[in-house]
Amino acid sequence: MPISRHISSPRTRWNVPTSPRRRDRNPLGQGAARQHPNRRVPHTPQREPSPAEPVAENPLIRVLRPALRSDDPAAFWVSAAPLVMELADLRHHPEELPEGVDLLDTFLEIDVAETTALLHTVAAMCPDEELRSRARVGVTARRQPMPPQVSGLAQASVTEALAFSDSAGENLMVELALPRGVRAVLITYIPWSPAPYVKDAFVIGESLEEVNDTYREIMARDGDSLDEVLETVTAADAGARVRQALANTPADVEQSEDWEQWPMLRPFVEFVVNLMPKGGTGYDENAVRGVPGSASLPVPERPPWILEDGTDLVEKFTSSEHAAGLERGKELEDLAAYVMILLEASFGDPLGWDPELAEWIVSEVLPTVPMLPEAAVTRIPAALPVLIAWSLERKGEEPSVIARTLSVIAPLLEEFPARRPAR
Repeated sequence: MPISRHISSPRTRWNVPTSPRRRDRNPLGQGAARQHPNRRVPHTPQREPSPAEPVAENPLIRVLRPALRSDDPAAFWVSAAPLVMELADLRHHPEELPEGVDLLDTFLEIDVAETTALLHTVAAMCPDEELRSRARVGVTARRQPMPPQVSGLAQASVTEALAFSDSAGENLMVELALPRGVRAVLITYIPWSPAPYVKDAFVIGESLEEVNDTYREIMARDGDSLDEVLETVTAADAGARVRQALANTPADVEQSEDWEQWPMLRPFVEFVVNLMPKGGTGYDENAVRGVPGSASLPVPERPPWILEDGTDLVEKFTSSEHAAGLERGKELEDLAAYVMILLEASFGDPLGWDPELAEWIVSEVLPTVPMLPEAAVTRIPAALPVLIAWSLERKGEEPSVIARTLSVIAPLLEEFPARRPAR
């Protein structure tokens, strides 16, 4: 059975995700606590700290100091990226700060190693040109020695890109090279349906060879071969794919409890994308709702809800007795079509429900998919049980299987509106 596999960070945390039949998310142990701060940055007064209030006690410094001293070159990027995002946001929403307060000025005025490292990161990654320029000027006045993963951001380059896919999406792995032999790998997981978008992204402070060796071992334990699915991708094509996926991913995506670094890592992802040449080939979104037309993935000749004899499963469902109590319309059709795409792409059967699969889709997939229209999302709690019951009856499943499947998702659907990020 095809599943989406991707690795997570930090260095010792390697996860095999998201199949409902593979819930062991961390085969090598529980890993460390998250290393990023909360998204809203605590404000530091615009003055030099007094002896009673040393810099070391500042919450921001307490977050950045261990990351700056870490042996993992990716640790500081992970900690600093949310701050870069916050700086850019506050630049356009100054009313969220006390009058007269400029957060970047605060970092410029406190001359310690942690703020110097942060200025290097802002100068390299911030999407706001004015903030980048001010940070570059500020760095010139600093004298603290910096590790190469910080001072070398301006000299970073992409050396290689690889990809491997399951039937639902693709893992793109891009290796970065920085001065003094520093290597890191950005891994982006991009589902294809209903259009390519970034579901998860994380960076690992190791070389691409080391990452592949670890992944090869994990997959071998499952009886799979990484080398059979690995594909070399040009840097331009990798850049085109990630740019396309980012364009389809709202900037205000809420953090999922399953992902440690996304979406806070977005400034770093955009920084890496900007290192890759333009002009590459992205995904073919005209090929069945975003399934890429690559040689490794055959493009279906018809959508998954259209059977070989021409039967339209969406039409059959919406006109069935099961759906008689539901409001007809495009929203119901969109929801039915999307779910059938998901099941076909992931498990090869647009009607192939079972209790474990239903639990996974309701708890992990539907709350986090940003591409499904909100009007269709509002129909999920009422319409999905009806669609599942109709699908299983059409397949001839036993009533006990249908009842068990519906009972598993009932409490999840009650919580669903609260689990779905506000739009």
